[in-house]
Amino acid sequence: MNRLVLVLVFLFSLVSVFCCRASSTISPPDQSIVPVLAAPTQPVVVYPQITLSPTFPLPSLAPLTFPPPTPTPTESSWMCAPGTLDERMPSAGKDRLFRLHIPPGYRSDQPIPLIINLHGTGACAEGQEQYTGMSSLADRESFVVVYPQALGETPAWDLEPGEQNIDIAFIRDLIVLLENRCVIDLTRIYATGMSNGGGMTNRLGCELSDRIAAIGPVAGSYAYFGVCPISRPVPVIAFHGDADESVPYEGTGSPELLNMYLGIYPPINYWAATWALRDGCASRPAVIYQKQGVLGEAWQGCKDGAEVILYTLAGTGHIWPGSSLLPGAPSAIDASELIWAFFEKHAISP
Repeated sequence: MNRLVLVLVFLFSLVSVFCCRASSTISPPDQSIVPVLAAPTQPVVVYPQITLSPTFPLPSLAPLTFPPPTPTPTESSWMCAPGTLDERMPSAGKDRLFRLHIPPGYRSDQPIPLIINLHGTGACAEGQEQYTGMSSLADRESFVVVYPQALGETPAWDLEPGEQNIDIAFIRDLIVLLENRCVIDLTRIYATGMSNGGGMTNRLGCELSDRIAAIGPVAGSYAYFGVCPISRPVPVIAFHGDADESVPYEGTGSPELLNMYLGIYPPINYWAATWALRDGCASRPAVIYQKQGVLGEAWQGCKDGAEVILYTLAGTGHIWPGSSLLPGAPSAIDASELIWAFFEKHAISP
């Protein structure tokens, strides 16, 4: 028992670095970003191709019927100018919070891209900003980044598809608000996120494919992953450690329960292969990166120039690769850098 207590105290000390300051716009620290990084001693694992057999059938890709967007939310008095601000807005009868970062190179006569960056369960917008380093990248590359805040004492995004999902409504309303306030390139709006935020990134790629040009989830929890009413092929880049204990790489639960319950997640390479099928890509991926325990695979030849890329990190747990807040040696790859490089290549055709 004493040993268990010591272990818990040690883990708590690691988590404390991610604590968010107490304010009306900030929630408790993110338990989903506790580093679980094993020593990179094992060789790169080349995963076998997925067999889409009757024992693990492809999910139905039939679209759902959704209600029209909610009305444009009431705008507050803030101005879109370089810097970082914490703001609030009404959506679906709730008071919703977000952190917005505008790069110093922002100009009112030059549309620039927007990245929506979503935190994990128990997290906060400020913590996600610090963990991913996305605001510094935005300053260098000149894009706007917004960090929405989920609801609840333990904030988490609702991953369920359907008209009842007020988080989808919030992101849709937030996009409209930023389009009205800032000069955003409407063909270059993207989404990324960590853990539960990665799952929400996947959900946005499905539900808002007419607005979201590409998605980049990290260590995502892909509940209801087969329910995906896309209106166009959506480019995808994703990252996942094969030693992730929070969202296991091999998936959870029985295949027949996929798309039925929140806690049932698909095998990660099966999830990526399903996106490739959805986007009309080649059935087998090509290896595009293999170094220091990281395997990058790409499904190419997709419709409308889309592509699906999956980076698998051997011996790595539930982390954002390349984060400056992680202890120990740096990762072989930087997820934020790779996500932006991927996003830069993809836009919604006018």
